Amino acid sequence: MKDAAFRDKVAGELDVICFEMEAAGLSMDIMPCLVVRGISDYSDSHKYKEWQRYASAAAAAYAYEFLEVWREDSQATDIKYPQELSERRPLETKSSGKETSAQYQTKPTPNAAASSLHVEDDVRRSRYKVGIICALPKELMAVRALFDETHPGLKKSKDDTNTYALGKMGLHHVVTTCLAEYGTNSASVVAVHMKRSFKIRFCLLVGIGGGVPSARHDIRLGDVVVGKYIVQHDVVRVTEDEGFQRKNQPLQTPPLFLKTAFKSLYSDPNLPMNPLEPYLHIISSKETMSHYCYPGSHLDIMFNSCSKCSSLPEPCQQTRRCERRKDPIPKIHYGGIASGNWVIADAATRDQKAAELEVACFEMEAAGIVDAVSCLVIRGICDYCDGHKNDDWQEYAAATAASFAKLLLGVVDEQDGDDDILDGNYGPPPDLKRRVEETQRVITPKFEFNMS
Repeated sequence: MKDAAFRDKVAGELDVICFEMEAAGLSMDIMPCLVVRGISDYSDSHKYKEWQRYASAAAAAYAYEFLEVWREDSQATDIKYPQELSERRPLETKSSGKETSAQYQTKPTPNAAASSLHVEDDVRRSRYKVGIICALPKELMAVRALFDETHPGLKKSKDDTNTYALGKMGLHHVVTTCLAEYGTNSASVVAVHMKRSFKIRFCLLVGIGGGVPSARHDIRLGDVVVGKYIVQHDVVRVTEDEGFQRKNQPLQTPPLFLKTAFKSLYSDPNLPMNPLEPYLHIISSKETMSHYCYPGSHLDIMFNSCSKCSSLPEPCQQTRRCERRKDPIPKIHYGGIASGNWVIADAATRDQKAAELEVACFEMEAAGIVDAVSCLVIRGICDYCDGHKNDDWQEYAAATAASFAKLLLGVVDEQDGDDDILDGNYGPPPDLKRRVEETQRVITPKFEFNMS
């Protein structure tokens, strides 16, 4: 927010006194939260950094004071709010020469994490080093169908609201969960909870997405796009001179060991023509999952872009059906993925943004996860992000994504990613500052290859 007039308009409509960029990512229903902000500017075009350190210190000082009051009155049903903090006891001071410093009386607090976890479950929980997160139950069902072993549940951290399914894929102990709702905010909360309860080394975000077909990359329904990089496409900046500006926010790339695992898989001369077929058969042969089978090429219909009719249920006369490849074997594409809370259902918008960002897929969860935990995004293509969306391909696309996830885990070493474990110190991502600052980076990476 860098426009005083717009600031005043929005503040009046929303009855707010402060603008910031992170609180919306916290779900108050999942984790009660109080937002404390030190004021460093006036949300106008005269932004400077001179007040940032002092504002940060003021916010931290208030948080400390608030916690002192809350701890002393922790048995009460209500929480003291800012206006009540003035009733606190006067600060005790200790003189040292000419300087006087305020000394807070602190009490030792018990280790809440240790008290909320049973020792025996903690030992078992430490075995699960791979996390898989899905947005939809149908995606999670496809993943769980590929478990080589299914394990009983374990107690989790006290405030963890996720529900987990545990199992084994090859040599890896895997913990899986599903989002409560769509979007990057929900995904971020789920990832943080999983990382708190399990010392996962890395995470796979597995599920469906919308494909971006092009002459150079023949993406079709049922194909899989593996995220070479993630771009958040719905970040907005407001300035007095330029008004609304949509900022494309580059996020972290997958960890190196997952990149090398993918390329090792790609370079395997003994890889069969359809390496996903055995896993797809396992999924669709389940008694309740027969609808996860291949829908048929006659349902893989894509039309040329038409801005006038992309939102209509039937194509207008200006569109024509594009020729699609005939073989039913799903292809694996390695390219960029655009993530955001907006549903892309317009072919013209899809093509414009895809050309700008150089992406092969659009989805709605990755931006909330990739900077919170080492992650690789795997998306099965269920539609073309146009006005002809339907659900016919969702189950099969979920199956192809789950199948590739298991195929990839077969070449990932059990010890890969151990250096990324934070030994229980699950603080903010190291690049948090980069995420909230204006990015000036230019997105230049291109696709490296397709697997065929």
